[in-house]
Amino acid sequence: MSALLRLSFREMRKNLFWTILMFFVCIVAMMTIINSITNATSSIYQQKMFENSIGYDMSRVIHLHYSDTKETSEFAETLNDFLDNISDIEGVDSVGRFDQAGEFFLELENDPQYRKINGAILRNADSKYIEVPGITQIIYADQAVLHLLKNMMNEYPACSSDAIPVLVSESFAEVMPVGKRITLERTSEVYEVVGYIDKNLKWFDENDVVRFPMNSADGFFVSPFPESSMTDIMSQLSCLHNTYLSIHEDGNLKRITEELSDTAESYGFHVTGTTLEEEYEIYKEETSIFVKKQIALAVFISIMAINSVIAVFTTNTLLKKRQYGILLANGYSRRDLLMIIALESMMIIVMSGLTTWFIKLKDLQNSDALGVSLFRDILLTAHMEFTLPSCVLVCFMLVLLSVILPAINISRFQPSELIGGESSYGIY
Repeated sequence: MSALLRLSFREMRKNLFWTILMFFVCIVAMMTIINSITNATSSIYQQKMFENSIGYDMSRVIHLHYSDTKETSEFAETLNDFLDNISDIEGVDSVGRFDQAGEFFLELENDPQYRKINGAILRNADSKYIEVPGITQIIYADQAVLHLLKNMMNEYPACSSDAIPVLVSESFAEVMPVGKRITLERTSEVYEVVGYIDKNLKWFDENDVVRFPMNSADGFFVSPFPESSMTDIMSQLSCLHNTYLSIHEDGNLKRITEELSDTAESYGFHVTGTTLEEEYEIYKEETSIFVKKQIALAVFISIMAINSVIAVFTTNTLLKKRQYGILLANGYSRRDLLMIIALESMMIIVMSGLTTWFIKLKDLQNSDALGVSLFRDILLTAHMEFTLPSCVLVCFMLVLLSVILPAINISRFQPSELIGGESSYGIY
């Protein structure tokens, strides 16, 4: 085997221009194939993550969409009244909102242990707060929103005092024991640690629950909205698009959405409601078209690459007929010749495939493009777990197919015919 491998290397060095040209042809083809596979599988993986994280029947969750709102302090009070009113609509279980923010707590901002742990989390997540290790990433969420997620407690444990309950990431367990009290620098409100959230928990993206990938909650705090946010217009507006209403199993969806709209009109703004299931189905229809196009592109490029590789290696075999005839006459078997061709093909195709995969990996890790940065974790997971084995499979398929026609040609000739360059069977 080692002798055949050395012979393959020697042949590649003798035809260095052809080898380099074929290597770059394969890289161009594999780049398109790998891009298509990564994009398609990342969409599918994102959907599976969302489905596996939802802990509530999506047909019973209504997402509220506001319009004609006003940026005034009076609107904040009006909005609170509106939410209280719609929670009393027959068939409604609960109404809840969530928002994500960066806050400073007096006891944590300059704590060296906290800064060390939080800084490492921010760096690993490539967070926008990477230069501010003393900040706290906090998710403000009404208790009614907690049950939307699996593996999340359905209610906040009670505090031992009048402080605001806060759940903290398990990553901070050593520096933030249950019962620890911390003070929000901005409002002087006091929070008390009442429990921990799993480091592996995923939380909804604040920009779009359905269309954007869920994010790791590692390093985050989760807390109810503080009293000060109830009259703060900016706090109210920032969570406006993340308001959700849960209904009874026997609740009349049409009647409830109509009452929602009517109630909002009485307050001077407009609200429509769509179920989380409806939004998710629309998203799946949109992505299914994209996935099909990506798969079709990958298949098309694969077919073109296969044709090119087969043509090149078949031509190369015909040009080396005399050489193969001499090798057969000197004791090499036809199997040895096929192994030499296969090794040449494998070194070019597999190396080009893995090189392309690695180039794409570095591009995903370092790209600042908005379409990459927002979906970086999903794209990297798909690239590592799905694209890599797919890339290896495509490479070996190309190697196998590149050997078939050369094998047929070699088997048709006797050594004397190969050396003489003529054959009664003709040339393929």
